[in-house]
Amino acid sequence: DEVEFYKRMFKEHAKVPVKSVLEPACGNGLYLVSMARAGFAMTGYDLAPEMVEYSRDRARKEGLGKSITVVKGDMRNAKFDASFDAAINQINSLAYLQADEDIVGHFKATAASLVDGGIYIVELTIKCEDFENEHKGDETWTMERGGVKCTATWRPVKYDTRKKLRYIDFTMRVDDHGKCHDIHETHELRLWTHEDIVKLARAGGFEVAAAIDGTYK
Repeated sequence: DEVEFYKRMFKEHAKVPVKSVLEPACGNGLYLVSMARAGFAMTGYDLAPEMVEYSRDRARKEGLGKSITVVKGDMRNAKFDASFDAAINQINSLAYLQADEDIVGHFKATAASLVDGGIYIVELTIKCEDFENEHKGDETWTMERGGVKCTATWRPVKYDTRKKLRYIDFTMRVDDHGKCHDIHETHELRLWTHEDIVKLARAGGFEVAAAIDGTYK
């Protein structure tokens, strides 16, 4: 569904045919592979060397090594000599940039890496209507594969409305064929309003072409 959505957005809003796509904060390469399968030449970057290597390995195993390039890069300033027709940013990854100047710097760097008429699609999952009363509920989900079961919980524990931040406790219980262990992380994420995004995008050289909801409308 997401790949088809991207293809539709490229057709409706890009001023050029989209063949090459940049993915900041590409993580484990899931979208690099999905988009490459759909015929796009993909370049991804991530701050974590482990994710870069994992994504490269994933591309090789999928037989897509020639269609996917993965490098280490920082969202705040990553620029490329090549120019891309489009860029995509997934799963609220932009929210890890907390300060306005870092977000604007990211937009400027990404704009500089796109051709004239290119498009940048950013997924933001925590847009706020009212900072003072903002509080999302806990989310828990379970996945299982090959006898390994993972149960993850994403729990907002604190909001700093002055700094426009929320703090998340993330835990994962892994049951590996009866042997269990827990993983725990703390995440600090930017809170957004629509007006925030419009202002920051414009300061970074973009105009907002469309705002799309979770049902792709």
